[in-house]
Amino acid sequence: AEATISLSNNISVTRQVGIEVETNTQRFWVNAILGRDVLDFRGNKSFLDSFSSADFDPVANPGTTILDYYNDLRDAAPSTILGHDFVNGNASIASLSVVIGSIDIGNADVYGSLATGAPQGSSINSMVGPQGSLYNEDSVYGTNIGGSDRIDEAFVSYEFYAELPIPETPNIIGADTNDPGDTIGSPGTTSAYEFTDFSVSNNSTKTINGDVDIVVLNDVDINGTLVVDGTVRFVIANQMNIKGEVEIANEGSMEVFVGGDVDIGGNGLVNLNKPSDLILYQSADGSSPSTVKIFGNAFFSGAVYAPNSEIQVRGGAIVLGSLVGENITFSGNVDFHYDEELAGTSNSWTEESAQIVGWRELYQPIDMDAVMDN
Repeated sequence: AEATISLSNNISVTRQVGIEVETNTQRFWVNAILGRDVLDFRGNKSFLDSFSSADFDPVANPGTTILDYYNDLRDAAPSTILGHDFVNGNASIASLSVVIGSIDIGNADVYGSLATGAPQGSSINSMVGPQGSLYNEDSVYGTNIGGSDRIDEAFVSYEFYAELPIPETPNIIGADTNDPGDTIGSPGTTSAYEFTDFSVSNNSTKTINGDVDIVVLNDVDINGTLVVDGTVRFVIANQMNIKGEVEIANEGSMEVFVGGDVDIGGNGLVNLNKPSDLILYQSADGSSPSTVKIFGNAFFSGAVYAPNSEIQVRGGAIVLGSLVGENITFSGNVDFHYDEELAGTSNSWTEESAQIVGWRELYQPIDMDAVMDN
């Protein structure tokens, strides 16, 4: 950049500065769990920790799931100060609410940190129940935590804030309206299809191959098995219901945009790859209630971004990934494992923004006309 100052005595001074700019896309999964309002971990006993999927390679290790990989890490990890076999202590939970009571850890064990929108100095003792805890591998038993003290205030921050825009649904043009049957797409090709409704019935299987966009004007109902063996993007106008199983194969990935409620039961969304290979956006605008439910013994490995919806995780569900919602509720025994690699995962629909990260004066001037021409 260049600027010239003209003085009253007809003398002018010109200076140039070099500006360093970084571009970035907003990242939503830098926390394990982020709620716009309520975080409520009710029920018997849930626990939250973190791990890194960076070295997980399902292609090199066929038959090994991301849950197998996590369990191996957990078996190798030392016990924490309260005797739990957790992996890493980066399961950060956060709420934008300024009301301290919006967060209720209950009897859950959170191995990480907590951020609240409440002002500095707010009392946090009511957040944790008699069998719950919030601590980190850096907590010191008998000093920061222990006995009746089950929350390490060194890992609590206040006045937290984040922007949570409504997801933008992609516009898919030129989709084929003919039903391809039980095999959709083919390896190494790009295609797009439009369905009024999309379903897989009991005891049946559909397979998606290649790079495929699928537009569904009404609902998706999976009662059988859907195999995703390619790069697949769903745009669903209304609801998504899974009572059977969606299996994302070793080299597959799936991005889902849903306008209505999401129910994930049965065997769930079985993502054999990293959590970043399954991204679910719920695009409700908050004008009417909407939910994302992961229930029963469902397994979910992925990232959810539903900023205006209630996310309910119930029963014996196992989640590896990250959740962003309006309100987030755990009930029953929930195992939640945040994948730290999601912190660097960009979304596909927000534009890049520029941020000045440094500048310096240029003592050897450059040709600004040439710079502008380039």
